[in-house]
Amino acid sequence: MDPVSLVVDALAAGLSGTVTSGVQDAYAGLRDVLVRRLGRDRGEDGVAEQAVQALEGQAADPELLRTSVSADGLANDEQILDAAQRVLQVADPDGARVGKYVIDLREAKAVQVGDNPTMTVNF
Repeated sequence: MDPVSLVVDALAAGLSGTVTSGVQDAYAGLRDVLVRRLGRDRGEDGVAEQAVQALEGQAADPELLRTSVSADGLANDEQILDAAQRVLQVADPDGARVGKYVIDLREAKAVQVGDNPTMTVNF
């Protein structure tokens, strides 16, 4: 799974209406890391809280959320990726067990990761 998809899927999983208390706890950890990171980038926690709320508001539109996660560089932060993996491991233990949420794109070229992707590559 690519890092942007990992963060987007974790946000969606945490905001799903049918989450367990374990997922809620893991999501709270992800949310805290997001607020800290965005607060560091933007200089104040109030703005960071609003930015996280804006991300949460985009959960219904995965493409918009992907764009925001990419633009803010959130998928490049190891703490965010670790917290996102924890959310998905709790939300989908079977998927975690088979490695669905592992990111390894070493030496990758023209890679697309996820469920049912399509891509055209011209070299």
